[in-house]
Amino acid sequence: MGILGGARDSGETARDAALREAVEETGIDPARVRLTGDTVDDHGGWSYVTVHARLETDVPPALEPTDGEATELRWTPVEQVSDLPLHPGFAQFWAGPDALEPLP
Repeated sequence: MGILGGARDSGETARDAALREAVEETGIDPARVRLTGDTVDDHGGWSYVTVHARLETDVPPALEPTDGEATELRWTPVEQVSDLPLHPGFAQFWAGPDALEPLP
């Protein structure tokens, strides 16, 4: 299990790429997404940037895979992510000191 994502296009910022990938993979309306920060998992020579975002709504929209990359999509509260069967590399990163704290 993992999160949405993909490679950056030439000249694209991590935040621009994350929003583009989210739209491509879920069809979510980008106007409903507020980017709130990012966390870098640095591997010396390459890095993975996790971009944090919140929805500008109290009622999350239904999610349906739109591009064949995912078989299932769902909303998961931040405090429940570590309970999921995560990809081992992401699980190790998520459990580290830079992991996200639940927002109030």
